[in-house]
Amino acid sequence: MPNQTYLANGTGGPLAAEVTGAYVESYGPALSYQPGQKLSRCTCASSTDHPGPKHEDGTWMGRGASELDLSLQTAPFNSGYNITKGYTKVYDSKNGLNSYQHSGGDYGLYGVEWVPHYRNLDPYITWMTEGQPSWTLEAGALGPDKLTEIGQRLVPPEPMYIIFNLGMSRGFSPVDFDKLLFPGVMSVDYVRVYQDEDKEALSCDGKYPEMPSVSYITKHAEAYWNSNLTIWRGKRENGVSCECP
Repeated sequence: MPNQTYLANGTGGPLAAEVTGAYVESYGPALSYQPGQKLSRCTCASSTDHPGPKHEDGTWMGRGASELDLSLQTAPFNSGYNITKGYTKVYDSKNGLNSYQHSGGDYGLYGVEWVPHYRNLDPYITWMTEGQPSWTLEAGALGPDKLTEIGQRLVPPEPMYIIFNLGMSRGFSPVDFDKLLFPGVMSVDYVRVYQDEDKEALSCDGKYPEMPSVSYITKHAEAYWNSNLTIWRGKRENGVSCECP
């Protein structure tokens, strides 16, 4: 549901989704400003427009557009944006990394080890700098939260691709424009991707062979390549793809 609440049907709640957000006093009752999952488990079982797969009980597996940054961002959110304690490891990594522009530093070596929720694997994510682990998040950290009425979230099994961009936002931290030098430059020396020999996967169908992402994207091709279409449902003059239900 939008904003992780039942406000759309007029009932309100869960209470934690209305009162534990960071900006409740300024912007109102919302732990989340996400519009809701488009391809969720709640999609009608008879639908012919869900990429799949299905669970054993006949319900759809929720699908999403995962994002794995050099920090952690995950939704839906726990009450107060907390994670389940006891499932993270923070390492004593003192590498003196200094790779900022105009700082006199040099290239920094960043890495992410990503083991997704897939069959019998033990899922986790470890972030690394200069070849040393910085911290690890295990699947249990994304466990259910009764207060916000959400279930276990997955270490992403969805197909993803690598993006390098240089951006900033006041939503992450204060921006001191008076001390910034423009234009900014993000220099990348090299990129390497390693996979276990017995777990290689290079496909838009993701880690699950039964996840038919390619066929779904092909079915809704214009919604993916036409940047003028920004809304999924509605009228085409409002930026909606007529091919999307």
